[in-house]
Amino acid sequence: MLDVTALRVKDGEVETTRGARVPVDHAARALKIVRACVSTGREYVRNGHTEHVGNYSIDRIEANGTLHAGCHVIRYEEIERIAPQLEAL
Repeated sequence: MLDVTALRVKDGEVETTRGARVPVDHAARALKIVRACVSTGREYVRNGHTEHVGNYSIDRIEANGTLHAGCHVIRYEEIERIAPQLEAL
């Protein structure tokens, strides 16, 4: 079973329970990419073109919306949980 990585929006950044911090505007852009993967049912895998979120690179987004970036595995449900906060900013 994967460790669950939780997210929160604080002081203009998205923070993970693993200690990563990224600007809200970067997280909002990543949200669009995740939603595109879910809506098309296609996986994103880094292959020469890199999507950056803050100082981090997205390695993979599964067709179900689970995002992989380094040691972070963030479930789609967690991403959507904070989506209203990202969209409001």
